[in-house]
Amino acid sequence: MFITHWLWKYLPLRRSLIKTPLIQGTWKGKIQSNWKDKDDNKVSDDVTVTIQQANLFTLKISQDTKESSSKSIAEAIQYENGNIFLVYTFLNEPQQKFRERSQIHRGSARLRLFKENQKLKLKGSYWTDRESTGDIELERISEAIIK
Repeated sequence: MFITHWLWKYLPLRRSLIKTPLIQGTWKGKIQSNWKDKDDNKVSDDVTVTIQQANLFTLKISQDTKESSSKSIAEAIQYENGNIFLVYTFLNEPQQKFRERSQIHRGSARLRLFKENQKLKLKGSYWTDRESTGDIELERISEAIIK
């Protein structure tokens, strides 16, 4: 328990024994969606994402835009062809005043983790059960959870 909860975050140990990246923190970026607003315009929105890593095996992801918030219900870090992906399923709850055109829905996202200009980034796509799809680009602004 000591290793899975605390020791895995220790940098020398992570470099030599543990592949799981430390991605906890607050991320900011953009969502580009095929979903249309009330004026039939495609949605582009600023987004804040928080990733909590309670231990080596547990992630929790939350996402906030000006109209809705999402919470992850299943999460994983996957390794494929030398790349690292954050994959998760979420439940999105729009604010009540937007639910006439944007119902509560579920979806999944697959984001590739990479470093650019010494900053951690996540970039990928998402899809939902209301048949919307889009792209997400994020940059970690802090290792702390900022609310």
